[in-house]
Amino acid sequence: MSPKIHSFRFLTERRSLAFGVVLMFCCLSFAQQPVTLPDERQAFRSLALGVGNAASLDTYLSPNEYSGPFVSVDLDRISCISSDSFIPYRRLFLSLGGSSMRNHAGAYNTVNLMAHGYYSFSHPLVRNEHWDCLLGASVLTDLGALYNSMNSNNPVNAQFQNSFGATLDNIYRFRLLRRPMVAKATVHLPLIGTSFAPDNDQLYWNMYQQSDLEGNFHYVTPFSAQTGAAQVSLAIPLHKNVFQIGYNLYLMRNRLGGNSANLLHSYVTLGFVYRSEKLSWRQ
Repeated sequence: MSPKIHSFRFLTERRSLAFGVVLMFCCLSFAQQPVTLPDERQAFRSLALGVGNAASLDTYLSPNEYSGPFVSVDLDRISCISSDSFIPYRRLFLSLGGSSMRNHAGAYNTVNLMAHGYYSFSHPLVRNEHWDCLLGASVLTDLGALYNSMNSNNPVNAQFQNSFGATLDNIYRFRLLRRPMVAKATVHLPLIGTSFAPDNDQLYWNMYQQSDLEGNFHYVTPFSAQTGAAQVSLAIPLHKNVFQIGYNLYLMRNRLGGNSANLLHSYVTLGFVYRSEKLSWRQ
């Protein structure tokens, strides 16, 4: 049985959020106005690259803390199906990221690859000149793996969680230096679902030989497994494009199957926003 560790730190003192990166290869030109909410039959998309920090503790692989740089590619799309509908807005968030983390002694490393897919159906709670607030029901999937070079007998831990939850979007319009800008904040909160966690250090090979996977899937709630994601961003019009800078945070914590798991991704994003219309929506 792996020993318990209670001193896990999400952000190390020596490594804060990484700075910088990336301009996207292409974007569509449009009027010098920041993106707010789409009109009927319209979709707004943002595509960004992110760089930041990852931290992990997983007692299934080894009872140690790891941290290191994290990179990701994020796609965020919000569309309006019908302005007359009670739930007019659809939002899709997709993210793929990876990190290479070392323990505090610098002796061993863990590689993490993670994908997130969130889809929500939203109703506008508040609509006025400056502020839009949307609340929606969501389907949320988190899928990935940790590979630990220290644990040669059982080096990989698969990570999977599928949940139903809620998504809260806030969009605030304002002016700075006579330029129209938009600040956005989004929270994705899983409420009930299922998660994969090896039962008491059971090896994957034994699961395969004995066809015993059912006992390794556990029901999760905010009380048994704390999972959530948050995104904040600022849309800034530049020339004929809309430039976006943001900050994303992802947290997964649980004690399932007799093992503890903690995973954090925190990163800065840089990209562009563009709008488009789906041809199939046109009359």
